Amino acid sequence: ILNKEPSAAPKPVEEADMLLVNPTHYAVALYYRPGETPLPLIHCKGEDEEALALIARAKKAGIPVVQSIWLTRTLYRAKVGKYIPRPTLQAVGHIYKVVRQLDEITDEVIQVEVEL
Repeated sequence: ILNKEPSAAPKPVEEADMLLVNPTHYAVALYYRPGETPLPLIHCKGEDEEALALIARAKKAGIPVVQSIWLTRTLYRAKVGKYIPRPTLQAVGHIYKVVRQLDEITDEVIQVEVEL
């Protein structure tokens, strides 16, 4: 299943689970649906002005915006529509857990640093 290639077409950030940022130069949106996707996918991404636009759209849509510099930089190198790289599994899992535990999503950036 992990060798199966998902669709590579970029998707709107409003469909993502969260947007990882670094804090303004890179933005990477993740999408994960148990039973539909075996791992989180790189949903869409952007840098510089495009990253700022993604951040604004995510906040407006109530999508959690999470600052994690190393993870965002690492995931930015992956292609849109591909599963997250294996070395990022633990860090991404940790961030999904943190986001799930939030009582409410605000328009504030959530800062989470992960250890390797």
